[in-house]
Amino acid sequence: MTYCDDVEDEDEGDSTYATTTASEDIQYIETTNEWSQWRDNLAASMFTDWHMSTSNRAPRHVWTREEEGTLVECLMELVSMGGWKSDNGTFRPGYLAQLVRMMAEKLPGCQVRATTVIDCRIKTLKRTFQAIAEMRGPACSGFGWNDEEKCIVAEKELFDNWVRSHPAAKGLLNKPFPYYDELTYVFCRDRATGRFAETFADVGSNEPGGGYDRFDMGDGNEDFPPVYSQGVDISQDDVCASRPSRASEGRTGSSGSKRKRGSQRDFELEAIHLALDQTNEQLRQIAEWPARNLANDNHMRTEFFRILREMPELTSLDRALLQRHLLSRMDDLRGFVLMPEDEREGFCRVLLRDIER
Repeated sequence: MTYCDDVEDEDEGDSTYATTTASEDIQYIETTNEWSQWRDNLAASMFTDWHMSTSNRAPRHVWTREEEGTLVECLMELVSMGGWKSDNGTFRPGYLAQLVRMMAEKLPGCQVRATTVIDCRIKTLKRTFQAIAEMRGPACSGFGWNDEEKCIVAEKELFDNWVRSHPAAKGLLNKPFPYYDELTYVFCRDRATGRFAETFADVGSNEPGGGYDRFDMGDGNEDFPPVYSQGVDISQDDVCASRPSRASEGRTGSSGSKRKRGSQRDFELEAIHLALDQTNEQLRQIAEWPARNLANDNHMRTEFFRILREMPELTSLDRALLQRHLLSRMDDLRGFVLMPEDEREGFCRVLLRDIER
């Protein structure tokens, strides 16, 4: 797609600002910002058209509360069971298909059968979770959390001012979000607060060929997210598609060619700057992954010690044996922390019996 006609029109419009002599030599050109405004409007229009065309590719599904709760439950089980996360914190290829199977088992007759539907819902949940986690973080003041209603509370004026610079938080004031604690464990942001706070990298789509590689975690065919995956939805193909074709350039003639080449270079430079910004952000996240994984393990150990202290039916010797056994087995330790409270005593008795044999 090219915009040669628009460029030609701009050339004709700008010529009204030129003062010429009888010999048609340009003596003076008055400055104007019309070209910059036109360029910005054109870029915004191109991005909006592209974003709308790609966002309509995913199958539409109206989620019920039961389906959404089951999805969150399956995500937690996927994290706790082990084997679905790489060392760098990313989910392994096929995890979306596994979620489809898990939901079908938990909800017979469940209509959620497409991985793209689950992928889109995870993005929505993650965006809401991150917005709440940021407001609950130490860098923000004036925001509170109603643990009974599971919602953000604050003065309306303060919240409205916050939304102006954080549009993802729009509509979250006093709005219940019952999955915050569970998603803290799943998404594991170090800035989050809550019972299951952990710190591995973002969850994202990794279904091969799924067309949803703009999620934070990468597409599963690589260890780290693609350069064009975060912030602005613009891919390498989109950058190439924005360039005028050679055939179109030939039809435009010679007038205004310098202006058009300049416009093309400006657009390409903006795309390069976007790519570099996203690369820097992803390199920062990669550098933080070891510290995040360590913080994750430390939090699990702290939670494990707390649970043992709150089990009066265990003796000091029982606690020592359980600690010695589980602290060297992080997957088993996570499973113990996440299991229902009424099942922990039986688990401990069985484990102690096996240890004493």
